[in-house]
Amino acid sequence: MFRATALYFAFPDGVLDYNCKECSAICCKGHGFSANIRREASALLHSYSFLGQQVIGRSGDFIHFLTPASGCVLLAPDNSCSAQKAFGDGMKPTVCRLFPFNTLTRIGTSLVVSPHFVCPLRLVTPPQAGSVAGTHAAIRNEFGATGILEADIPFLRQPRLRSSDTPQDVIARESNFWSLCSSTLMSGTFTAMLAAEAGSAESPISIYRRLCRLLELRPTSLDSTNDLIDRLMCAVSPTLRLDRLHLEPGQLTLYLLLGEAFTRNVARSMPRAPGCQDVVRIFAEMAFLFEALSRSDQLNAQSILQRDTHVPSWFSHELENAYFTFTNLGARSSVLDALEAAVVHLSEGDRIQFVTYISRECTRIKTPYTV
Repeated sequence: MFRATALYFAFPDGVLDYNCKECSAICCKGHGFSANIRREASALLHSYSFLGQQVIGRSGDFIHFLTPASGCVLLAPDNSCSAQKAFGDGMKPTVCRLFPFNTLTRIGTSLVVSPHFVCPLRLVTPPQAGSVAGTHAAIRNEFGATGILEADIPFLRQPRLRSSDTPQDVIARESNFWSLCSSTLMSGTFTAMLAAEAGSAESPISIYRRLCRLLELRPTSLDSTNDLIDRLMCAVSPTLRLDRLHLEPGQLTLYLLLGEAFTRNVARSMPRAPGCQDVVRIFAEMAFLFEALSRSDQLNAQSILQRDTHVPSWFSHELENAYFTFTNLGARSSVLDALEAAVVHLSEGDRIQFVTYISRECTRIKTPYTV
């Protein structure tokens, strides 16, 4: 049974807040909830016998309950928790009480807390630790009050790590990154911060510029001024990194640099200012592209050709020509070199289609050839 020896937060202190009165109880509709057997579960089942019909299983110290898409059976007309209103905070299911700071990742014996972005969290700048819901000390107190740190927690995410990394290495590196994000939040830019983290290695930045040209994105200047996108990236990227800890440091830098440039591109066409959820959604939808391209200078094009040499039936004549150019380079080139040569004569739409197709093929490679 896992017991956490340390608690970390994958977001800067005091930069996230929410107001339940401004929401339609999204978290209480269709997502289910879990109650701690050592704490509130028995009392909930005793006080609300109909909850027994909502039980869908048990794992560790938690009973899991179904919540209909129309709303949890404990949801009051004013969108509050009826159990909490009637009996106090101690009766509110543990997972609900910790929400939205209840996405838990295990790294070694450390527990990393991230926001759950189904909640429409607001970015607060400058940070207001002590005054907003995303205050680390307050969240730590809630974790202590629920007893979850002493429970057998079944819903822990366990990220894939590089084989050369120990959990201690990862925690040390990520803690440094979280500190960098906190210090960059109101001064400096996200891109410059990543460049500084990469140290003297010019490679990630030069490859980033090549990838931006490939995707016809506008690369962010290292000497630009701090803006909303910088602040959003500093707030959410520590969480976004947790799903990509298997990447090499330079690849992880490229992954975030590409995501930031892509986010800026999308934000230019939005009718409103972007928020945390928008950034997270972009990364969720495009993660395959960002990861594949972050490795594209090190993967040999032959890695893709070994799977299938047939031209997709939906390719236009222009895309077929690009595919033949890519395949002709074959074992002589990296994926990035082959892509740059293949898309020269493509329109912007065809270029994105082709790069997306090759990127999806890259994600399916189990034993890639490296350059």
